[in-house]
Amino acid sequence: MKKLFFLVFSLLVQIGISIGWPSPNIPRLKSGNYTLSATDDELSWIVSITGLAGVAGAFACTCLVEIFGSRKTILLAFLIVSVDRVCLVSANSASWIIASRTIGGLFCGLTYGSFSLYLGEVCIPEIRGTVVSMAAAGNPLGVLIGTVMESYLPMRISASIYLAMCVISIILFVLLKDTPYYLMRNGRELEAKKSVILYHPDIEVKKKISEIRDFLESKKTEVNAWGEMIQPISLKSFAYIIALFALPNLSGTMVIQSYMEVILTKTRSINVETQQLVIYANIISTLVALSTVNLVDKLGRRLLLIVSGCGCALANASLAAYFHVSEVNSGGDLGSIDWLPLSCIVVYLVFYAIGLAQVPSTVLSEICSDRIKGTAGCVAALTASLSGFAIAKSYQPISDDFGDKWVFGMLAFFSSLCIPFTLLLPETKGKSLNEIQNILHKTK
Repeated sequence: MKKLFFLVFSLLVQIGISIGWPSPNIPRLKSGNYTLSATDDELSWIVSITGLAGVAGAFACTCLVEIFGSRKTILLAFLIVSVDRVCLVSANSASWIIASRTIGGLFCGLTYGSFSLYLGEVCIPEIRGTVVSMAAAGNPLGVLIGTVMESYLPMRISASIYLAMCVISIILFVLLKDTPYYLMRNGRELEAKKSVILYHPDIEVKKKISEIRDFLESKKTEVNAWGEMIQPISLKSFAYIIALFALPNLSGTMVIQSYMEVILTKTRSINVETQQLVIYANIISTLVALSTVNLVDKLGRRLLLIVSGCGCALANASLAAYFHVSEVNSGGDLGSIDWLPLSCIVVYLVFYAIGLAQVPSTVLSEICSDRIKGTAGCVAALTASLSGFAIAKSYQPISDDFGDKWVFGMLAFFSSLCIPFTLLLPETKGKSLNEIQNILHKTK
């Protein structure tokens, strides 16, 4: 299990690196003093193209998870992100960077749709949320790694380090087995038993195999795959997934992480280099994410989501208020609130880390029946990719035409939607996959 955790954690670290990459690089590419340069339009695509390319990854994930299983899909994702890093090593123009970000988007689409499904099939209910949250904590760590390396190292060197990390993970991941659920689904019971021994050494093999068989048998009906997807319980699961994977981006994570240095540069902030402020903020976010991974199994999914949404809404609303005051008092003294922008960003990152960063992947790992898991992964990745693209691509035009106060005002409204949505979401803490399906049937 330690090897499993390390590998999935490293997968999310790679996503975090991709998310954090633009923040220090946008000012460098825009300055004209770096070895590479990019126009404003190219920079906009560099930030947002990962979301658009993620759509292709989402659709591919559906077929790959169904045919090859979540483990092999994750292995393919590692190979794809390795190509992304090769493009960065070779980059000599903005086009190479856009190509790299496009491939990286494909990687993100595959990962969002497969990693939580994989962990959901190999973790026991009592620690499933914690393990998924621990893996998701690799995301802010990756953002921190990417921010630091891109701030102080040449692009070719930092990309080479990312590539070496991928190669090590690929070698280790090849040694793992497919999940017991995937093997049983394909009639390979003997291999499934060996997989149970690998992933669950402390659990009686016959009991686990029987539990998996019951779960798979309970979903065998005369309804075909399409019929299963349009059943009320499946549609309800898809609705939960769409909301869960749209809310993080709608709350502003892509804007905050990708444009953090740009946002802080616009403010009359405290007398510290903006580059260093970004690093400090990401250090705090990483520490909070790593120290709160067990809250999802202690406090439950719903409470964390409400607290996280309220915190993000407050941070966004405060940023909107700051930019409004800054606009009204253009040229005036704002010394008394110079601390506010950085504080708001830190508050946002902290509250985002404890809920919106963890809960969606945790719920995805447990809320879907076996027959729609591949489609559920696609829906999750598709939602994350499209919402991420829409928010990231629209930031610059809205900021230029209407001002940042409108950007963060809208993000505050979207963040607050966590509250009414959570009231409809069933609590899945500590429940087996069978029990969760029964709860969904009762509430349809």
